Amino acid sequence: FTRTFGGTGATACAYENTTGLGGIRDNVLVTATLDNSNNSYPLVNAVTPLIPNTIVLGATPDSLRLDFLAPTVNTPSIARTAPAVTGWVNAGFNFVNFASTDNGVGLRATRDRATFYNSVNCSTVVAAAVAMPTGTGADINAAVACPTNFIGGTPGLSGTAPWTVKGTESDRLGNLGTSGSTQTFGTDYTAPSIRFGLADASIPYVVVTPADTTYRASKPVAGTGIFRAEFIDERSGFSTTAQAHALSTAGHLNNAGLCIVGTATPGAAFVTAPTCGLATAVFGSLRLDGWQAGQQVNIPTPEGYYGYTTNVTDAAGNVSATLFRKVLVNSVSPFATGLGIPASVSAAGFNVGATFADSAEIIAQSLQVEYPVFAGLGGGVTDSLRYPRTAIGVTFDDIITSPFFGTINPATSAPYVRGIEAVNANAFPTNNIQAAPVNTKPLSVAAWSWNSGSVLTGGPAPGRSLVVGLPGLIVQNGVTFNTFNTGNVTNSVTHFRIIATIASTNQFGSTLPIRAQAVSPTNTPNAPFARVDFYRWNGANNSWDYLGSTAAAAAVGSDQGTYRSWVYGIANASFVNGWNTTAALGVATAGDIIAAVGVTAAGDGLAAAVTLAP
Repeated sequence: FTRTFGGTGATACAYENTTGLGGIRDNVLVTATLDNSNNSYPLVNAVTPLIPNTIVLGATPDSLRLDFLAPTVNTPSIARTAPAVTGWVNAGFNFVNFASTDNGVGLRATRDRATFYNSVNCSTVVAAAVAMPTGTGADINAAVACPTNFIGGTPGLSGTAPWTVKGTESDRLGNLGTSGSTQTFGTDYTAPSIRFGLADASIPYVVVTPADTTYRASKPVAGTGIFRAEFIDERSGFSTTAQAHALSTAGHLNNAGLCIVGTATPGAAFVTAPTCGLATAVFGSLRLDGWQAGQQVNIPTPEGYYGYTTNVTDAAGNVSATLFRKVLVNSVSPFATGLGIPASVSAAGFNVGATFADSAEIIAQSLQVEYPVFAGLGGGVTDSLRYPRTAIGVTFDDIITSPFFGTINPATSAPYVRGIEAVNANAFPTNNIQAAPVNTKPLSVAAWSWNSGSVLTGGPAPGRSLVVGLPGLIVQNGVTFNTFNTGNVTNSVTHFRIIATIASTNQFGSTLPIRAQAVSPTNTPNAPFARVDFYRWNGANNSWDYLGSTAAAAAVGSDQGTYRSWVYGIANASFVNGWNTTAALGVATAGDIIAAVGVTAAGDGLAAAVTLAP
């Protein structure tokens, strides 16, 4: 409400309830020292003013309490704690970091702290205090013409940097206190640029390729396997402790994690020790422009994964993007600790239990089965069918997969064959089905395991289990194809061969380049094989590599009145990944030895092979 005094004018007043006295007298008026006409408050005896900030009790009427003193406002600080550089601020810097005190009626219940900036040397800005509503550095250039990033000037009390700041705060009566001006400071809202170090004659060391890297054949050589980042900041420059970096490891031999230089950001790939923190590299001096090399970190030589991370902070507190790279040091093959064979083996159930361990990461496993009948087909010294490896992990996967224990099946659509007979490749239509050989059952099995370094060149060989023999008694007996022919006239077969050319011309209704042909009497209504598996002789490995399979539903049937032909084919560019390669197998060409195994629904196989002609 208003109260009139001095004959003219009115001033805003407020009740202040003094405690403990009771009655109307306790409602004491509080006012500022000027009335609405800017007249000073009435004097006692026209000489002495009332004592400010006091209440004269017992007077009639009750006296007014006076408060004409503004709060004391401390000068805002422009000092940084991280980084500890005074004189540069970024968009997130908070200037509302000052304290205020008031000995009168007290500060407002809802604080009205504010900061104001002034331009020292920016001629396009009126040097008047302008309110900064949130107190953060972004407000400095919200509505002024000076550049967002001001370059130049020296911070300090007598410096020439662009900006200064004052703080203000009011008490409950609106008395406004203003602080002194800060030191001059510059603004920098742009993060530094960062990149992996480049080769430079002035830098006496070589940098690692800026990509995830695998050292396979040998471990890093000192001075050649390192990380280094480069930085640039064209405004505030860098603090003397600007670069944060870490090199950490988490391998199968040390799966608890180990801080080599601090650690990567907790939760990043391969970092499993949450208590590790980033280390900070020290720069010798500030650099205001130009690329600056950071501190290098050598890749350790022990086996395992290593993660490197780095970023840099400029003097204003802007943080660059974070670089993160992973390295695998791996020159040791996986090793087998066990291989279990089931109590009985059939076409439908052939699960080999394998246990492997590795110093890095097991990423694949495969199977090798020995069939005695295959030795003569390829003319090689071994007689094993090697199935392509199956992925059980991914390179640089953050899930540690070693040691690995699991069951291994052939890694394709070609399951185990319980017995194989071999035929010659006499031209159609001669009957080439012979009596069953004596030992058609598989003789042994071995499991293989790969890690990220297991490649054809430059890396350790795959780990191999012991070769475990398969006793004949645990392998389910097959049926000879002579018996098959006479006992199952709906699926009989009298001839099986591989078409020797790889041309895509139409032969027997098929245009696929690689084809196997089964011949039956004309009155046979169904294809004789449930599928046909294709293999190619690998002279380098002395083994047969699996290429793919074709199911009966895809076989092309034709009939010329006496014989019925069934052609199973595969495309020349659709081979599955090879047994010991990182890419798909190459196409078949003239001179390749191709074998095909026709497999019945019961798991019995009939094999034929041929050397491809042009």
